[in-house]
Amino acid sequence: MKKTAQQLTEWSDIMHALEFTHHTSIRNICQDLKASRSWVTNSFVTQEFCNYCDAIVLNGGNGTTAKKDWCQVAEFVLREKTNNANLVIRDKIWFDTAKYKKWLSEHVSYSRQTISIPVSFLMDRTRDAEFCKARNECYDELSMEKSRRDVDGILSCTQKLRTLYTEFLSPTGKDIFEKGFCSTLTRTEAPVVDIEAPWSSLEGIDVAKCWHAPHDMVEYGDTDTRLYREIFAKGMIKIQLYNGNGNPVKKVFYIDDPTPIAVPNDAIIAQRIPIKYQFWIELVKTGKLPAQLQEAINPDNI
Repeated sequence: MKKTAQQLTEWSDIMHALEFTHHTSIRNICQDLKASRSWVTNSFVTQEFCNYCDAIVLNGGNGTTAKKDWCQVAEFVLREKTNNANLVIRDKIWFDTAKYKKWLSEHVSYSRQTISIPVSFLMDRTRDAEFCKARNECYDELSMEKSRRDVDGILSCTQKLRTLYTEFLSPTGKDIFEKGFCSTLTRTEAPVVDIEAPWSSLEGIDVAKCWHAPHDMVEYGDTDTRLYREIFAKGMIKIQLYNGNGNPVKKVFYIDDPTPIAVPNDAIIAQRIPIKYQFWIELVKTGKLPAQLQEAINPDNI
């Protein structure tokens, strides 16, 4: 329950909470959710949330009748007690951080459309020398077209280089590519798959750093289309936030794949492609992955 200024007679309890458990303020939640204070207070911090997270309230002392500014008092006491001159108590409302993280973990869902895999796992590695020769010829041709300033020729060579690996796929790799690859231009063809949380708990996770809001992922001059193509190509995971009633709110985030498949050290090409995640799950469960790729995947990618 919220504790009002009249309850500050239990000063030792309040200070103990601020020192040991209640380290999350409205300001911190705004930073985590990349949202304005008005949105957080009106759409996220409900009475149910306050009750669950054991909110405590300090009188900010803004009114002319306020006897004390309890925020300043608490700040002074904690600075002295913890020997931390940089400690700041700016907000009136504070929440139990562990309970806040638990609430947050119980009010989000995770989904993804793709997984990003290195194309080298799909290639016939016995043809590496042949591939390198063909690639060098493409680079020579591209250099020639650039010297001629032939735009069409440059575009043709660039496209050929981008897709050259498809001519050197192994039989298994070719089957995976033909059935699982999905272009960023046709993103709706990849089903959205609900997945388990990437972490067993949000405790210790810096939400503000690893949860990316779409509006923070674009630079000046970028477009939403380019952003969502990049999200799709990288196989990023979508996080949908819900309110206390279980209804989705207009707030989504994306995180990088926490267990990405690394390009093998002996790869002759670093290129990656998006594979439909639904198709990927079927491949893993049926054991139809190339042996080298099967060895490289993290069990969390299943």
